Amino acid sequence: MIDTYRGSVFASDCDASGHMHVKNYVAKFEESTCQLIGSVGFTNKYLRENNKSVVSVEHHIKYINELLPMDLIVIQSRILELSRSSFKFFHRMINSQNQKVAAEMVIVAVQLDMTTRKSSKIPSEIANRIVTHIAEHDM
Repeated sequence: MIDTYRGSVFASDCDASGHMHVKNYVAKFEESTCQLIGSVGFTNKYLRENNKSVVSVEHHIKYINELLPMDLIVIQSRILELSRSSFKFFHRMINSQNQKVAAEMVIVAVQLDMTTRKSSKIPSEIANRIVTHIAEHDM
């Protein structure tokens, strides 16, 4: 797993119950996603120059321990699977003060051709980086 996010929970991240709101878990996981996919080659430059995008098509979130204002968090991530035009990856959000897992998320994402608005084959250069990442971070 690689560290893809470090931050904290602000009071403005919390809901009426006083713990971090669902939308902010997703937002912090999304920041992690940008770091993870960029590390294997889905950079802004690649996406712009090739008229591609990476879109999430499936999310599964498990909330395990609540996060409160001023909690410090780290998110660790890894890619789990690769297909022709899609890949599945995993994020784990940890309260770095007590080392408790706060939440986990599994995402399926697809490379999209922005002209046709359809899935497109992940290029071999990026696919090879993903295969290497999976091998290096196999649990």
